[in-house]
Amino acid sequence: MKFEIQAQELKNSLEKMEMKGKYVTVGGFSSSTLGESVLAFISDNELHFMNGDATTMALLSVEINNLEDGRDTPFCFQFKELMPFLKAFSGNLFLDISEAQIEIATEDDTNIVKIPLIQTPDNLQTVYNMRAMLTQFTNYNRIVEFIDGDELPMFNKTKLECASIFNNEELTKALKTCELIGTGIFEMTLNHEGEIFDIRSTLPNKEYIHTIQDEEVIVGEASVSFTSPVYSFFEKNSDLILLTKDDSPIILIAEDRVLLRAPRVRGD
Repeated sequence: MKFEIQAQELKNSLEKMEMKGKYVTVGGFSSSTLGESVLAFISDNELHFMNGDATTMALLSVEINNLEDGRDTPFCFQFKELMPFLKAFSGNLFLDISEAQIEIATEDDTNIVKIPLIQTPDNLQTVYNMRAMLTQFTNYNRIVEFIDGDELPMFNKTKLECASIFNNEELTKALKTCELIGTGIFEMTLNHEGEIFDIRSTLPNKEYIHTIQDEEVIVGEASVSFTSPVYSFFEKNSDLILLTKDDSPIILIAEDRVLLRAPRVRGD
């Protein structure tokens, strides 16, 4: 399988798939990533990346050119094997995917790197098997039409009850400031009738509350808690659609990517 892609586009996409930031772990609240590996596959002349674990599913799509021998067989590799080379490359890259490795060449063939593919870890295989849960939300404009019509889509046989559209710059500011409280737990409250969209982090002796100011629309109401730096998966100025319901997963949608994050159940 061969195709062509912009070096900067590939590097930026993989950086976003790592989802670097602060996570709640057994060791506390500290810097980490979503994982060491990423899964990729070709569909509809696009390169799709997936990453995730027991609480997160992420899907990002990138345009490619001059696809040869396209097939949807997934392949998997480690970030650390490829990222150092991508930081040194520029312009168009030509990728050749075989059963055992990825070969990447610059346009003038003066730079060629080969890295091994790895057996897909169980967590990424599970994410890939469940990709239909995410692909139903990849048509951004269609989801906007649902929201405008007050008719929200279904998720896992359950109708979602709340939606909003806002910019990731505002979400990033809210969550990064909440992180200063030190719990890494974000409590989100949305209410259409009360025109409320608040995100807060709380300790017994201190609290931070951020009110989202620039949302375009709120449909319904919901209250849900979650963790992880979800903002780091999206471009800084991306417009995002949020879909959720009480104590349910949050689904964040941009034009070229979708993120699903499980709720934090009280007591976790």
